[in-house]
Amino acid sequence: MISVSQHMTTTSDSSARLSMQITSLVDSYMIWVGSADATTEDSNPEENGKLCRDWAYAMPQPNKQPIGTTLFRTSASDAALSMAQRIARKTNKAIFLSADVSPQHTLVAEKWVVDTLRAL
Repeated sequence: MISVSQHMTTTSDSSARLSMQITSLVDSYMIWVGSADATTEDSNPEENGKLCRDWAYAMPQPNKQPIGTTLFRTSASDAALSMAQRIARKTNKAIFLSADVSPQHTLVAEKWVVDTLRAL
């Protein structure tokens, strides 16, 4: 069964708003996570984010590091691949991940994604 859910949060220091959309597939998740400056009133991650700024796929392997590949990336970032591999290892699911998150919020976004997936 396929389901789609959307989630929003603010970082603990209130410097950014994070938004996420999760498409739950049979044995995998397709995830977009983005951030926006929380100090700007109109700043909306869904409207201003870029879907494929940094796009990767990772698949868990028993007792090994998850394998993965970059599907698309900008020259400025390669965060989605390592993040997707860590999320795949923690959830034991294949992960399609599109990340449009500033470098200072990458770890916060990753923890939020994992916590949200575990709660689904």
